[in-house]
Amino acid sequence: TDADDDIAALTNAASGVIAAYAEGDTSASAYGITAGSLSGSASLVNDGSIQAVAVNHFESSAYAYGISTGELTGTASIANNGKIMVGAFNSAQTGDDSAYAYGIQSYIVDAGTSITNAGVIRVQAAADQGSASAYGIRTNAMSGTIENSGTIDVAASSVAEAAYAYGIYAGGTDPYATSVAAAGSIVNTGTINGAVYAGANYFYNCFSGCGYLGSSNINVTNSGSIKTFAEADSYVSGNYTQQAGGSLGFVLRNVDDYGQLYVSGTADFTASNTVKLHVDPKAVFANGDVLNDIIYANTLTAHADGFAVSDDALFWNFQVTEDAYGFDVTVKAVDPDSVLASAGMTLTDSQSSLLSGLLSGQAPASFDPLLAALNGADSASEAAKIVESFGPALAGAAGYATRVAGAGASNAISARMGETRGAASGDAFTKNAVWIKPFLGMASQDDTNGLSGYDVDTTGFVIGIDGDLNDNTRVGVAVASAQSDLEGGGVNLDIDTTQFTLYGSYALGAATSLDVDLSYGANGYDSRRRVSFAGSTAVADYDGTQLALGAAFSHRIAMSDKAALVPSLSVRYSKVELDGYSETGAAPFNLTVADSDDDAILALAKAGYELTLNNKGVFLANLGLGYDTVDQASATATVTSVGQTFVANGIEPDSTLIVGGIGYRYVTAKNLEINAAYDLESRSDFLGQTVSVKFRLPF
Repeated sequence: TDADDDIAALTNAASGVIAAYAEGDTSASAYGITAGSLSGSASLVNDGSIQAVAVNHFESSAYAYGISTGELTGTASIANNGKIMVGAFNSAQTGDDSAYAYGIQSYIVDAGTSITNAGVIRVQAAADQGSASAYGIRTNAMSGTIENSGTIDVAASSVAEAAYAYGIYAGGTDPYATSVAAAGSIVNTGTINGAVYAGANYFYNCFSGCGYLGSSNINVTNSGSIKTFAEADSYVSGNYTQQAGGSLGFVLRNVDDYGQLYVSGTADFTASNTVKLHVDPKAVFANGDVLNDIIYANTLTAHADGFAVSDDALFWNFQVTEDAYGFDVTVKAVDPDSVLASAGMTLTDSQSSLLSGLLSGQAPASFDPLLAALNGADSASEAAKIVESFGPALAGAAGYATRVAGAGASNAISARMGETRGAASGDAFTKNAVWIKPFLGMASQDDTNGLSGYDVDTTGFVIGIDGDLNDNTRVGVAVASAQSDLEGGGVNLDIDTTQFTLYGSYALGAATSLDVDLSYGANGYDSRRRVSFAGSTAVADYDGTQLALGAAFSHRIAMSDKAALVPSLSVRYSKVELDGYSETGAAPFNLTVADSDDDAILALAKAGYELTLNNKGVFLANLGLGYDTVDQASATATVTSVGQTFVANGIEPDSTLIVGGIGYRYVTAKNLEINAAYDLESRSDFLGQTVSVKFRLPF
């Protein structure tokens, strides 16, 4: 309809869709339904969908209206039972270039008329240089009734100016009144996410000189929920009554910017005293900040138990101080260590200091995504994942994954040295030989102490050659190549490993041997760390090395002409060194990580079993218990954008482990040996498995 046309009845049916879009450089206005006055018993009903979007790029403002009308008189009504979606966006960079968005806007709502919402109204306004104002329902003078039993969601933001988010805004001037109307009323039984402003009505008779007639107030009754954001305060010029089931919510951002309710008349909380405090995504506080007058009423009728105040803050405690008019809140900082400890995470001192500074505002605005993620965390476990993703990629996991990759080669060489002793297979195994062993490794580390676990898949091969130096000594050389893919906690880490090994076996007796090996490996790492709270990925390439030295003492005990038991004791020293690196791609959350190294000694006691099934085949099995001195790994990182350094700890592997395996060795008619094996390593919260097939040819 035309904006000047009065209507008697208009209904957008449940299947109806009304969509309006306006885009311009000097202004933009979009209207879903616009009409003149509604009088008598006229009605405007939306049972379907109304969408209105206005986008302005250069000068002036953007306006968007779902429903817009003139004055409501008589018993006229506006009702929304469907959906109204409205957005106004202004990217202009000069002047007062604002954005205004209205779900339902009516100029004046006279006594006897009404606006009701039983559906959904969602409104958003955003501007760069000008102000942004979002209204779910907006009127000037309001002597009738506004009722909400549905949902009203509003949001407003501005880069440079103020933003206002009102679920309902009523009150103002009626310039063409003939008398002072009675107080209007706002009744909420649904959900309003946005401030409720119920201002005074001021009446003038501009039919005759515009003389001032007087004023009346607006009362609010709430048995649903009303959440007041930091962008605009709630105000009631008349009385506020919170009925059974009703609740008030307030969003807190900082000591100067937080949601409030001011009641000019009487605030009655005798039927319900529920108040909820919410932390704004950009909230920063100093310990001891006082937020005055979260609720203030000139006359307060309190609940017998005062206010029942709860909050959703992890890193802040809000201490409530009640008085005869309402209550204030004193902010007390919670040590991040204690919060994350409940998720099993232990922070280093430098991590704790960094987090405390961030939460108290000691970080640039570019860190707002991290601040928002921490403030929005629903649990300590979720906060722990956020803290972890801000730190070095799975601190310590790279070194441990390197050991997993190296273990595939080490196990192959250990098995080869066992064969050179001639165990259960005759002199054929003491000849000079060349061999190759492809292997596939799979390792899984569970989440532990608030830190993400990971999976490591490794593929590779080992190729070697060995021969007799004399009757008691055999030596060999091997080279291994492996590629590992580590995934977990939003991290992908690719590792390319090349390892060189010298190995030998010395016969201490007919059934007793000493085996030794020395290996050196060069590794390349390709790291991708997903910074989920910022929607970016930090990437880095770096190198590293590994060194290992092992010795094993074994003794073969014949149980029969076909079976033997082979107990052994072994010890292995390993050291992994990682070069430092600098990330790119996730500013301002890129890290510069320092060089690191860690070493460990692994001692194993194993029992092997060999059973000759026929002249060509041998069944193999082993089971052992070990102890590993590996410590909890850590990484030292500097936040490149701000130059602050901290230390992050990784998962500490369990020192006790169980190893085991089974295999089958078969020798063909041409003396080609084929050995298939399955090996595993088990620790608390960790399981590593390797499948391999070795081919050996004597010469």
